[in-house]
Amino acid sequence: MDGETNLKVREAVPELTHIRSAKAASQARFTVQSEAPDVNMFKYSATVEMFDGQVNKDGSRVKAPVNLNTILLRGCVLRNTEWVIGMVVFTGIDTKIVMNSGGTPSKRGRVERLMNPMVYVVHG
Repeated sequence: MDGETNLKVREAVPELTHIRSAKAASQARFTVQSEAPDVNMFKYSATVEMFDGQVNKDGSRVKAPVNLNTILLRGCVLRNTEWVIGMVVFTGIDTKIVMNSGGTPSKRGRVERLMNPMVYVVHG
């Protein structure tokens, strides 16, 4: 993301740490309320609402916040861990990296861009 090679620590959403296998992931019941795709690489906000019997003291369903410290962006490389169970939130043109990629900048100078049409007219 920022061109540095230092490791960025990411943590799992604490309310989902009981999911430790593919079978448990397929049986887990929760929904994710996510913000719309956004170009801001330094902000993300979502909520995970549990439906597997976990409730708060007041009887409401458990809701857990999701932010940049609990997600992996496209292109991340895993280190110091053997495996991860994850869920894809945005794909294709909705990913933050794609939304931030612009067109390839021109390597021609301003004077050269002005001269080309002039040379064409003179030689035409």
